[in-house]
Amino acid sequence: PTLRITDVSAPDQQSGCGCGCGCSDAAEPVPTEAAGGTADPAVTTIFQVTGMTCGHCVASVTRAVTAGVPGVTKVEVDLASGQVTVASDQPVSPDLVKDAVNEAGYELVPGSLH
Repeated sequence: PTLRITDVSAPDQQSGCGCGCGCSDAAEPVPTEAAGGTADPAVTTIFQVTGMTCGHCVASVTRAVTAGVPGVTKVEVDLASGQVTVASDQPVSPDLVKDAVNEAGYELVPGSLH
């Protein structure tokens, strides 16, 4: 099953997951579709990301890829598998996705492009 950011509520400010992602901080809602996105994107690419352990991690990766990679129309993160599905109106640069994921504090698995 795919975990969509709309399925995740911010964790209790007192709890946190212990991964260092800052989930004890109040999380802001993250849109899964970028402004101007389309319902039928031209390109879908799947990446494997390590280090995600909670809904805040999902939100961080979603926000970073949506904002940091030109042409992205939608990002879906499956927390259980670590798969990040990126929909875009053009092929995305794996290097830009890697940079965005790294900026969020996680790691793109080398050679994980599907």
